[in-house]
Amino acid sequence: MGKGGAIFRHNEHRGSSARQGIFQPPGALEISPFITEALALVERGLAPPLFDPATAQGSIGIAGSDYVLTAVIPSFVAALHASAPGINIHIFPVNRFDMITKVDHGEVDLAIGWFESVPERFDRCLVIEESEILVVARGHELTAGKITAERLLAVPHIVVDYTGTDEVEDMGVLTERGLARRVRMERGLQELSERENLLEPRIGIVAPSFHLVPQLVVQTGMVATLPRRFAERAAQHYDLVLLEPPYEYPVIPVEAIWNKGATRGAVHKWMLDVLKRSVIAT
Repeated sequence: MGKGGAIFRHNEHRGSSARQGIFQPPGALEISPFITEALALVERGLAPPLFDPATAQGSIGIAGSDYVLTAVIPSFVAALHASAPGINIHIFPVNRFDMITKVDHGEVDLAIGWFESVPERFDRCLVIEESEILVVARGHELTAGKITAERLLAVPHIVVDYTGTDEVEDMGVLTERGLARRVRMERGLQELSERENLLEPRIGIVAPSFHLVPQLVVQTGMVATLPRRFAERAAQHYDLVLLEPPYEYPVIPVEAIWNKGATRGAVHKWMLDVLKRSVIAT
């Protein structure tokens, strides 16, 4: 069982016949499938079928990108704690070099983000569909008048690339063993320049995380494309203006993934239910 694997305690329920001492044990052949299944559950650290969040004790692991940590994790973790106050919650950054190993071993129960591909040993579940929005500093030239393709492509842009270079990507930050992530959100912008036969967007800054972007936008006067939920929260703390792009942007599926071999049955179902409810509520 992984180091972060949950251990959930439950009250045993015995039938009245067992208490009265009249229980007749079945034959070995009859119970062998159940013994095998029970041993597998113990071996993989799964919770019993009678999982009750209100009384459960143990720990769970969650991982997410800085977008997820800002736009999804706070409400998700608050809802988890309200439902299961006895469970400890470990939060990991999804771009750790050992993240694949943690998911494989069940130390991370759910990794949340957007993914190009997922290896067969992982399960995946759609959480929300995210859209993108343009972000500029208050007073920027794009805040006055209609945003045209020409105007948008004439200003430098800030983009986010977690991997930074092909060399880092080859090291397997999150492409190890078949897991590939989307790390750019400027596809709509790129398609706009190609469709209008205009110059490609000028990339002024490549940042390693979304958290840097709001302050860079304010201090440099550049424009950035951000996930809408992240941008809305950033605008509460920085003097930013959110602008609808002059193009049809691709909708990005935000998913939860986990290792099939480390599935904890009722625990994973509970976590996914809480995750979806918390996202819808925000």
